[in-house]
Amino acid sequence: MLGLWLLAVAVASAASWWWSGRVAHSYLQDQLVIERQAALVEASLVAGHITQRMSQVAGVPRAMAQDPGIVQAVQRYCDVAAYAALPLADKQACWAADPQLAALMHRLARQVSVFNLKVLWAANARGDVVAEARASDMPAVLGLNVSDRDYFQAAQQGRDGHQFAVGRLSNTMGLFFSSPVEVDGTFAGAVGANLNLDEFSPLMQGVHALLTDEFGVVVLASNPAWVMRALPQAAVFEQAQPLVEARYKRATFERLALDELPPLAGQTMVTLAGVSGPLLTASRPVGAGLLQLHTFRSPDRIVAATQVGRLSRFMAITALAALALGLLAGASLFAEVSRRQNRALYRLNARLSRLANTDALTGATSRRQYLKLLALELARSNRHGMQLCVLSLDLDHFKRVNDTYGHAAGDAVLRHFAQVVRTQLRQSDVLGRLGGEEFSVLLSQTTPQGGLQMAQRLQAAVAGSMVVFEGEPIAVTVSIGGVHWSVGQAVAVDHLLAAADEALYRAKREGRNRVVWYGDPDPASDEPS
Repeated sequence: MLGLWLLAVAVASAASWWWSGRVAHSYLQDQLVIERQAALVEASLVAGHITQRMSQVAGVPRAMAQDPGIVQAVQRYCDVAAYAALPLADKQACWAADPQLAALMHRLARQVSVFNLKVLWAANARGDVVAEARASDMPAVLGLNVSDRDYFQAAQQGRDGHQFAVGRLSNTMGLFFSSPVEVDGTFAGAVGANLNLDEFSPLMQGVHALLTDEFGVVVLASNPAWVMRALPQAAVFEQAQPLVEARYKRATFERLALDELPPLAGQTMVTLAGVSGPLLTASRPVGAGLLQLHTFRSPDRIVAATQVGRLSRFMAITALAALALGLLAGASLFAEVSRRQNRALYRLNARLSRLANTDALTGATSRRQYLKLLALELARSNRHGMQLCVLSLDLDHFKRVNDTYGHAAGDAVLRHFAQVVRTQLRQSDVLGRLGGEEFSVLLSQTTPQGGLQMAQRLQAAVAGSMVVFEGEPIAVTVSIGGVHWSVGQAVAVDHLLAAADEALYRAKREGRNRVVWYGDPDPASDEPS
C-alpha cells in the first residue's frame, strides 16, 4: 500500500514537473513579447525624436537655397580660374573682405542661432565655400572645398543630400545636409548645414542603445567604448579604403562583439560587449534610413521570475498530491497567482499604451499616436471626399525662456501653451507634441478659410495669454505654418508635415508671432493648397 502511494506521488511529481514547465514556458513567451514591445516603443520614441530634429535641420538649407543673396553669392564666385587657382588663405581673405558676403554671413549666423546648428554654409558650383556661419566651438570652413562629399554630389544632381561623416576640420561626428542652388534650371551651387551627433547623447542615457550609419558603423552609443566600431556584418568592410578614410578619418574598424544566440521562447537573443547576459533587441530606422537605432533589454528578471514560478508550482502540486487535504488550497493559490499575473499584464499594457499615446508633460497626443491619427484621417477624408488642414506650431524664443528662467519655467510654459491651444480647438481636432517646443494640430473636415481662421485664433490666444511662474510673468508667442489638403491629392503624412514645417520656417524668418500658409498665399481660394 505504501509502495503504491509512493508510486502515485512519484507519478504525480513527474506530471507536475512537466506541466509546470509548460506553464512556465508559456508565461515566459508572453512576458518576453511584452518586453520586446516595450523595447520597440522605446526605440520608436528615440528614433522619432532624432528624425524630427534631422528633418528640421534639413529644412534650413532647403529654404536658404531659394534666398536671392545666396544665389547672387554663388554666381559671383562661380568656378572661374581667378578663384579656383587661389590658395585657401587667399580665397578666405578675399571672400571675408567682401561686404556683400559679410552681410550674407550675418544672416546665416541668425539661422545658426535660431535652429541651433553647428555650421551653415553656401558653396559655388565648384564646391568652394564662399559664405559660412558657425557655432563658437567650430572651426572656419570658408574657402574649404566640399566637392568630394556625398551630400554635395547629391546637390549637383539636383536633389537634397544627406550624409554622416567625421568633420574634416572639427574631427567631430556629425550629420551633413545640403540642397542645390539652381539658376534657370542649372546647378549654381549648394547650401549645407551640419548637426553634431553629440546633441542626441542625452537620449542614450539610462538605456542600452547604439546608433549606426548606413554602413553599419556605430556613431553614437550609451557606452562610449562601442563608438566607431562596426557591426559584425557591416557594409563598411566592403567599401573602398579611400571612401572609408574620407568619411571616417580612419581606415580600419574593430568589430563590435554583438553575437546572435539561439532563440529564447521564440524571441531572438543576442550578447553585447560590456552587458551581461542575453539581451532582447529592437531596431528602428532614423531619418529615412540614414541611421539605424538599436536598443537592448535584459530579460534576466523575467527568466528568474519564470524559474521561481515553475519551482513554486512544482512544489505546490507535489505537496497536494501527497496531501489530499491541501488540494483545494493549492488550486486556490494557483488561481490567485494566475490572476495576479493577468492584472500585472493588464497594468503593463495600460502603462505602455499611455506612454506611447500621450505626452506626459503637456497632455498632448504623442508623436507616434499623432502620426497614426493623421494617416487615418487622410484615408478617411479621401474616402468620404472631405478636406483637412494641418498646422505646425513652434514657440518663439523658447530657448531664451529656459536660459532666463530655468527648465522648470520652460515646462510650465509648455503646459500653459498646450492648455491654451486645447481651449480653442474643436472636440474633433487633435493637438500633438512632436518634440521640444514643436507641436502640430490636425483640423479634420476643415476648409482653407477655416484652417487660416483657426491658426490666427490660436496665434492671438497664445499672444494674449501670460504665464506666471513663481510670481514672474512670462510672455509667450507662437509661429504657425499651415497647409490644406483636399480629396484627390496623393500626399504622404511626412510630406504634409514637411509642407506645414516649411510654412513655419517662413513665419520664423518673417519675424515670428505670425501665421504663414503653405503654397497658395490666399487660403480662401478654391484651388488646393
